[in-house]
Amino acid sequence: SARFCPRERRQGFECRAKADKFKCGIFFENLLGGRELKWIGALPDAIARAERNNVQDEIFPKVNGQPVQKSYFGQWSRKCDPTEANAKCYLLMAQLADDKLDSCKKTVGNLDGDDTIGNQLCDQARRFLQQ
Repeated sequence: SARFCPRERRQGFECRAKADKFKCGIFFENLLGGRELKWIGALPDAIARAERNNVQDEIFPKVNGQPVQKSYFGQWSRKCDPTEANAKCYLLMAQLADDKLDSCKKTVGNLDGDDTIGNQLCDQARRFLQQ
């Protein structure tokens, strides 16, 4: 059967958030025609790679004027409230919504800025279609 995300293994939990935390996932929907979701990536997963490349201040959405940090994904007003998690994800993703697909700017899905965001999404879609 098809995997939900690239790191999925036998039990299929590798892409889920750890206990008492949340993730903001990015997906293709209906890529294969069955209304399924195909994992592209998530925050906070991209934070570690951005920190290694020292680009987090430049590319990450802001919370209270500062780039989002891993700790944000475990801070709750009401522990594990899905409405709160969705609102926090919306706050972050709305800041990225106007990114142009033909831009080579460094962003969450394009940490190196060496290709367009659109090309990277198309390459990912091709990989899914070849599975």
